[in-house]
Amino acid sequence: MNEKEGAAIPGWLAERSEANITDLLDDYDSGSLSFAKTNWYFGEWEELTKINLNELKNHPDLALFAALKASGYQQLNQIEDCHKCLKIAKSLGCDPKLIATLLITGLQNSLGKIAAIQGRTETARQYFTDSVNIGNSGHGVSIAAHARSVKQLASLGLIPEVEKFIEVANRDTHSLNSEQLEKSRINYEAVKAFVTSGNSSLADHKNRKTSKIHLQEILSQGKDVDLIVAGMRHSGSTALFNVLRLTLESLGIEFESGYSEKTWLRSSKRNKQLRLIKTHEMRDDLITGQAIIISTTRDLRDTVASAARRGWGRYNQLGAVEYAKFNRSLHEIWHQQAHYTFDYEKFVTDPAESVSQVLGFLDIHSVNITKLIDEINIIPTDNWDKTLLTPTHITDPEHSLSYVDTLSKDDAETITRQNYKWLLANGYV
Repeated sequence: MNEKEGAAIPGWLAERSEANITDLLDDYDSGSLSFAKTNWYFGEWEELTKINLNELKNHPDLALFAALKASGYQQLNQIEDCHKCLKIAKSLGCDPKLIATLLITGLQNSLGKIAAIQGRTETARQYFTDSVNIGNSGHGVSIAAHARSVKQLASLGLIPEVEKFIEVANRDTHSLNSEQLEKSRINYEAVKAFVTSGNSSLADHKNRKTSKIHLQEILSQGKDVDLIVAGMRHSGSTALFNVLRLTLESLGIEFESGYSEKTWLRSSKRNKQLRLIKTHEMRDDLITGQAIIISTTRDLRDTVASAARRGWGRYNQLGAVEYAKFNRSLHEIWHQQAHYTFDYEKFVTDPAESVSQVLGFLDIHSVNITKLIDEINIIPTDNWDKTLLTPTHITDPEHSLSYVDTLSKDDAETITRQNYKWLLANGYV
């Protein structure tokens, strides 16, 4: 931990007590807290310890940042730094119950790792669920618990144990006795606001599907709009991003665009009325009333095969079966938030009809679809800042390969068995 952070506490308190509320809001970066909370959910402890408290000294949620940073140090067993961050959090008025809860969930995470090492899969599953269940229940908690368990087991090199964990997760093990439920309410009541702030998808499962959104009419009313392309990885999100990018350019509509982690998106001040954003991982600050969310979908097995052909880092870390679970989790998260779903297989087989449908959903009818598709087919792969394409991005330009050609028979059969209901519901079996 930076020694200057610990020494700067009195100054921070003085600045915050004297600062005008407008100045504090101008410094507020809504994305920062979302990043920190996402890192906490996914067990990215080192990322939490990289939080720079000096840079966030005027942030309204500085106390929470300090507490989250402390939880990262706790998991890395850097106790002295953990204590320093806890001291900062307390001095800034962080709720003692919140601090206690984060430490308790950290203990449960550690117990989950110990149980996994000992081969007690069922016990590990319950500990990991408890470590993220801080006020919510149901499918959102299940997704978060699964993501947390995968990260923690992978960090321990326990990839074979992941398979056991998945088998347990697929059984009906959701019932808790009254004593366990009461324990959860007592331990986690203090941090419900932590989860639900920012309209987190883990707490919000409203179905947002609608028949049409009049994009140009909304813009003509002077409203700010974020057009979000989201969903599982390797499912045609970059293709859709470029379809929309080229469409907006052809209509002469001003906008800024790019991947969700670009610096301009982290700013609280907009540069353009319309922003076209591609993302995969959940971001609280992208799920707002002004966001139009279009998710992308594809046969889960083919998304894994694409990752395998690209040598994708997380695929190499997790393996085919577990990567399928990770990608399905991304689909589940964004499917609940999406206004429209873009089917990549339909785009491949009938691009004109697919593009016409998605533009029709946005009430855009004045675009030459044939010309647009021709431009899509010749997009350069050496201008990532604009196109989000790289030379290794497209692994099957002729669309002649499938998961059968790429994945081992055992992996393909396991992914199909574990995700059969999802594949059936989405028309892939």
